[in-house]
Amino acid sequence: MKDIIQAILLFIALIIVATRSSADTIDQAFQFHFEDASDVEYIQYESVQYQAASDKTGIKYLVLDFKPVLALTAIQPTVHHICRTILKDIPLVTQLSYEGYGMISVSFDERHQYDCL
Repeated sequence: MKDIIQAILLFIALIIVATRSSADTIDQAFQFHFEDASDVEYIQYESVQYQAASDKTGIKYLVLDFKPVLALTAIQPTVHHICRTILKDIPLVTQLSYEGYGMISVSFDERHQYDCL
């Protein structure tokens, strides 16, 4: 019985470490891509699960939080640049897809999100 409990605890610990390292890898990739950005500062990402009433599976997406370094006069070009930077990174997109993400959104404040299509 003691061996079974130890095996279960070890399994849970490995899952936690694997999940954290995956999340750390994603965060590091975003930090790397946007560390030299002059107009925005990458803050963090958040994983969101959205489920419509008619959809039983829902969609999992990332919301990338950015802080404008200067006042954003043109949001669309900034969002386009961020999305293009992410979507050009094929290994990152593959990892996100493997982890079940179906959408990436960019946010500069708590009220507005802009989808990468």
